[in-house]
Amino acid sequence: MTIGGGSAIAVTNTVTVTGNSTLLLQGVNTSAQVSGQWQGQGVTISATNLQVDAGSTISADGQGYAGNSCSGPGAGPGGGPLNCNNNGNGGSYGGQGGGPNPGTTYGSALAPTDLGSGGSGGWSTWPNGPGQGGNGGGAIRLNISGTLTNNGVISANGGNGEDSTGSAGAGSGGSVYVTTGTLAGSGVF
Repeated sequence: MTIGGGSAIAVTNTVTVTGNSTLLLQGVNTSAQVSGQWQGQGVTISATNLQVDAGSTISADGQGYAGNSCSGPGAGPGGGPLNCNNNGNGGSYGGQGGGPNPGTTYGSALAPTDLGSGGSGGWSTWPNGPGQGGNGGGAIRLNISGTLTNNGVISANGGNGEDSTGSAGAGSGGSVYVTTGTLAGSGVF
C-alpha cells in the first residue's frame, strides 16, 4: 500500500502491517523550492495502536528530496553540491554527507520531521556519462497513543548513488519520529 506525501492518516483503532507487506510512505515537493523555501513533506500516521509484524515494513526509503546528475546539486536544504568533474557529494541532514564537499546539515535532533536531501552526480570513471545522485529518505511521523509493536522494519533510508564506481553521491537518510505510550517488539528502526 502506498500513502502520498503530505498525508495525515488518523485511525481510531489498530493499524497492522502484516503478511510480509510494505506500507510505502511517499514524499511530496521533493525536487524544487516553493517561494524560495524547501517545502518537502512526509506522512503522519496517528492511531491508538500500531503493529508491524516480522517480515513487514513501513518504509520511506528514497522518498525524500531528489538526487541529481551533473545538471545541478541534489535537492533539499542539505543537497550535495554540484561537483561533476570528479566524485559527487552526498546529501546531508542531521549529519554531514560524504564526498569532497557535502551539503550542510539542518533539522532537529530531538524532533526530526524533515526529508533527507539528495546527492549530486559524479563523473569520475563512469563510462557512459555522469552517475545519478541518490534520493534522500522520506519523513515518517508516528503518533501512537497506545502501543507501537515493531517486529519488522520502520525505515527512511537515503538511496545510493547510481554509479558502478561509487562516484555519485548518496542521499541522506530522512526522519522517523515516534511518539507512543508503549514501545514493544524486536524489530528495527
